[in-house]
Amino acid sequence: MVKDVTVPLSVVPEDTTMDMTSAALLAQDDPGVRATQVLFSEFINIMVGHPSEAQVWEELEQYEQACAQQVEFLGKLIRKAPRHHTNFTNTQRIFQQLLHERNTWRLLGSLYTERLAEDDSKDSPMEEEPTTDLKVVTNLYDSNRTIREAQIVIDWLENIAFDNFKTCYDAVEYFGGTHIAWENTLKTLRNENSGIVQPLKGSRPLVKSLDPDSCLRESRPLHDLDQEDEMRLLLNVLVCVRSGQVSLAQELCVRAGHHWRAASLEGWKLHHDPNPKDPSQRQPITGNAYRAHINTHAHLWCNHLEPGYHDDT
Repeated sequence: MVKDVTVPLSVVPEDTTMDMTSAALLAQDDPGVRATQVLFSEFINIMVGHPSEAQVWEELEQYEQACAQQVEFLGKLIRKAPRHHTNFTNTQRIFQQLLHERNTWRLLGSLYTERLAEDDSKDSPMEEEPTTDLKVVTNLYDSNRTIREAQIVIDWLENIAFDNFKTCYDAVEYFGGTHIAWENTLKTLRNENSGIVQPLKGSRPLVKSLDPDSCLRESRPLHDLDQEDEMRLLLNVLVCVRSGQVSLAQELCVRAGHHWRAASLEGWKLHHDPNPKDPSQRQPITGNAYRAHINTHAHLWCNHLEPGYHDDT
């Protein structure tokens, strides 16, 4: 008798010795289809068990958990099953559908929680006139439901990206702990200054300086190995930022010797000076005081790079 691969993970014991043969046997029964079938009965039981409107949030949460259990088990099965199996494509397709459904229930639960929450911002006046970027944005966030729901969607997208973050972050360990940016280019320049012959240097002239703008200013490339390292670094930084792990992205830049990139990731933070008029009570100032200035110049620079742009100033 074939094991039921669609029962919740809390019931199915974890088999750490599942090899290609056992995975193939499981795949023969088309677990993707069976996963969708078992969800019908689970959803009915959840709906019947939550008859009250006050239980809607718990109901949505259990719908998400039911899908998540099947997604997790099917994901393990797909990683073990042979790619040439006839049911593999169909199981993978259903896995993606269940993954999207789990994410949809997660978003609905977050939005429903926000709409059920009591909104006291309309009844309570502002304590004082906002004087910093952080206070302005906080007041707008508290008084505007559309802004709050937009932030919920952003958090939802970051959570989806974070689900796959661990797999992507494994590649980050490629970078060593030297904390030296463009190490191969630096070594090449030092050898040139010392008159050391470099037979494997290549025919292309490299940059003569190592500041962040040197490649753009001199129209010369870095060492090939440094270009490869930088591309991998930027891809992993993007993964961190998309997952909401900005601090980890900064740490990664520092480990790779790109301290200026770590500093640039501080530029988005809202400026806030909490110090009252009394100078005897001093608190730390947070955020970027030049954020608006930087954003303006960034937009101008992006427009300048657009085809057909003409500067009229």
